[in-house]
Amino acid sequence: MASVIVMPKYGMTMKQGKVLRWLVEEGSQVEAGMPIAEIETEKITNELESPASGTLLKIIVPVGAKAAVGAAIAVMGEPDEDIDAVLAEVTASAAGDNGEQPPPDAATAARAREIGKAGSAPEPGRRLLVSPAAKKLAAELRVDLAGVSGTGAGGRITREDVAAAAAGQPAGEIPQSSADPRGPAKERPYSGVRRIIGERMDESLRTTVPVSYHGLADVQELRQLLARVADQMRRQHTGIDDDVLMTAAIVKAVACALQKMPRFNSSLEGDLIKVWQRINIGVAVALPRGLIVPVIRDADGKPLNQIAVEIRDLAERARENQLSADEVAGGTFTVSTLGPYRSVDFFSPIINLPEAAILGVGRTRDTVVAVDGHPVVRATMGLSLTCDHRVLDGAPAAELLETVMDHLAEPLSLLV
Repeated sequence: MASVIVMPKYGMTMKQGKVLRWLVEEGSQVEAGMPIAEIETEKITNELESPASGTLLKIIVPVGAKAAVGAAIAVMGEPDEDIDAVLAEVTASAAGDNGEQPPPDAATAARAREIGKAGSAPEPGRRLLVSPAAKKLAAELRVDLAGVSGTGAGGRITREDVAAAAAGQPAGEIPQSSADPRGPAKERPYSGVRRIIGERMDESLRTTVPVSYHGLADVQELRQLLARVADQMRRQHTGIDDDVLMTAAIVKAVACALQKMPRFNSSLEGDLIKVWQRINIGVAVALPRGLIVPVIRDADGKPLNQIAVEIRDLAERARENQLSADEVAGGTFTVSTLGPYRSVDFFSPIINLPEAAILGVGRTRDTVVAVDGHPVVRATMGLSLTCDHRVLDGAPAAELLETVMDHLAEPLSLLV
């Protein structure tokens, strides 16, 4: 009996996925658990495994197209099985969906309605998916939508696509009107990973009560200790630089502090404050197209060198888009460091939902400080702890920050 394969949900925040590649062709026999497609979710790529054995009868979502979580992306069943009824049901379901965008090739009725409203007929055999803003602009500029290539989700024609077609330029390179007092500019769609990050940050600020606390940590002894172990680490593991070692030390210091103050290893979910028993520290990694947070699991139980190796490995694979869904899930606290840029002392990081706190790390630099009443030069580091005030109060936050600073000032505690 034919069954529908749907877009899986690989993480709590996932709303849609993109088909990067089908690993099997229509008509191919597949076994349960066999990888059949590569799915991109936000910033990582996952292999979709077949839920059962059978024949891949119909690919609904083509390569490069996106579909909402739970939307039909393919149909499988017995060889030569009649699937017209299944496809009709998929089409009807997609056409009646007022939520997430229906998948390509499944929303025939929905697309037909949009094409009709746009006042432009598609080319033979081609279905058009057009945003309302694009339709309005197309009417104003008298652009034939049938000749416009869509760059939005699932080939959807966006306002930028229409403007580009009117200007005779590729989408993403659209100059503003010369009447704008700011002069010409190049535009690019606010979409993809950039939009996902923006929506999640907006949600964090709307749903939490963030308060940031700043402190200046003494890392003179830590810097000297890391310099002594750096050569040995590099001989054993390639790619372990000073920044990786420093980040590993911060992760270890945070994990030790969370052992003493587990209330910060928590999240607010509905009417429950959940204090997690495992200490899984997320480490923010900057990518050309945004940000991703792979997780160091059970960081409190791992030695400093192992944490450094994991950070290096996760960061490298993050930049190559090779992380699995599991490697970016399950975090209980996040560390975001701008130290390697050597320009920022303090900043207020935005809480990584559903966690209750995040530590921002600034640059390490030599600072003149008073020691026993005398000015001396010490290596210092700016720390910024942002907490959700619905869950955590100021006094405990100051105590946690002090605990982290104590571990950094006495780094031998990180080697235990």
